[in-house]
Amino acid sequence: MVHLSFTDGLAVVTLDRPPMNVFDVALVDAFARRIRELRAEPEIDLVVLRGAGNSFSAGADLNPHGPAFDGSDPVATRRSFAASMQGLLGEWEELEAPTIAVLRGTVMGAGLELALACDLRIAGDSARIGLPQATVGLLPDSGGTQRLTRLIGPGRAKRLMFGCETVDGKEAERLGITEWSVPEERLESAVTEVIDAITARPSASLREIKRCVGLAGTPHGYEAEIDAVGRLYGADAADFGARLGERGAR
Repeated sequence: MVHLSFTDGLAVVTLDRPPMNVFDVALVDAFARRIRELRAEPEIDLVVLRGAGNSFSAGADLNPHGPAFDGSDPVATRRSFAASMQGLLGEWEELEAPTIAVLRGTVMGAGLELALACDLRIAGDSARIGLPQATVGLLPDSGGTQRLTRLIGPGRAKRLMFGCETVDGKEAERLGITEWSVPEERLESAVTEVIDAITARPSASLREIKRCVGLAGTPHGYEAEIDAVGRLYGADAADFGARLGERGAR
């Protein structure tokens, strides 16, 4: 249901619930287990998140007779499921290693909300991306109203959520939802290029950058930079000096 593989510091997490990788209680539990496994692996440079098949994820199971709504009190059950999704995405967002979502096909609802919890997003230009929950009288309740607003600003976020607007990968990049959009036939090669560029950097630097960026706009951001440089330089000053010398030689 959620596959995890490791290769030379690269972790790949794949959602695999055919046909559209829709979240239900079982998928939430399986994903949570994979997060625990990732936390137990200290030597990860980058985590890549994918969806099996032709789509990333079509969202969450909103069927009133489905597992997300089991129980005698559907309102309480739905609130509980939303809280579980928020907790899951919060744990994913707090992973120390950088994360990147590979978006193809359908990327809707909670699927997009999961992608928004990643550090970076790369999309095929024909991907279908949106938060359409208001069409059925709901809202993006897995953190989407918060993360999308921080990412692209309140006006654009409201535009997409009020109008239940679906955009393709090109428009998603223009709006700032994704960092890259490439033709579908180039998606895998572009993902490889991004992976190679990121994993060529020291993983400790990447983790400290992620931590400091997470504190941007808070009173602690600048102090975090000073603390981080102390840890990075102090961890291996000789190695740092060698790298600096190589860079100067070029």
